[in-house]
Amino acid sequence: MFGRRLVDDRVRKLTAQYSHSWALVHGKSDVVVIDADLKKGKNGQASLDMLEVMYGPLPETSVVISPSGGKHFRFQATNYCRHIFKLNFGGDLLPNNAKSNLDSPHYTLIPGNRFAAGSYRLVDRTPLAPAPAWLAEVLGEDRRRAPGGPLEPACELDLDSNIAAASEMLSHWARVHPAIEGQGGDAWTFQVACMVGDLGISEDTCRDLMLELFNPFCIPQWEVEGPSKDLMATKIRSAYSSRESPVGCRTAEAEFAGDSPEPIKLTPADVEAANRVQDEREQARILAAELAQEESDV
Repeated sequence: MFGRRLVDDRVRKLTAQYSHSWALVHGKSDVVVIDADLKKGKNGQASLDMLEVMYGPLPETSVVISPSGGKHFRFQATNYCRHIFKLNFGGDLLPNNAKSNLDSPHYTLIPGNRFAAGSYRLVDRTPLAPAPAWLAEVLGEDRRRAPGGPLEPACELDLDSNIAAASEMLSHWARVHPAIEGQGGDAWTFQVACMVGDLGISEDTCRDLMLELFNPFCIPQWEVEGPSKDLMATKIRSAYSSRESPVGCRTAEAEFAGDSPEPIKLTPADVEAANRVQDEREQARILAAELAQEESDV
């Protein structure tokens, strides 16, 4: 990857040459961006604070500062969260549904663009972190499926081998990273359900496995009956219904699906070239052995 200074210099030169601004198109670049207006008197910071209280801190990622002081938090799109255009998201978390000053635009200008008011600057060289799963929920209002229903599974669901793999994964995460209320537990439970689906597990089996292996370690445990009803089932249903990739996308069955590849057909010229390379390597080996023998005789 080009160094930050080299990229900035190239953008500045292109801007001067063509009198255009240069931008990152989020959807085509597999990037998700939170555009936060943090100027005094705006609600961008308060909105971010409320989101982090509910879902946990934003992961460290690439951040660009605009001339007005706004920040673009840039994330790599994932199977669970991809770009969706939405303005003023998170406003429902503020008093009186105030304007949140948080947007997910189609594009943002990149570092190196300069204007009279200032330039767009990259804060540091932190790589793009995967988009947090909870962002899909925040943007979920507009993430509707096209007519035709959910995606077809990428493999046969609930195979014994995949259930074993999902059980092992759940047992691991339950112990090293349990879902804790007030520390992003909701978002983490959502993401875990997404990962279970990746392994070719149906929604019903996902619920059974998470109740058995994951829920006992949650703080507090998810309620499955009573006045609140089955909140974990609701979270799992949300994870499965908002998928952008089919259930089972990370299984061996999906990875190696389809016909076997065609065998490679070598031409006579290919065979001749391969034999020539083999002869040259053999000659080099013999020469190296002779030189080693001469050195040992000295």
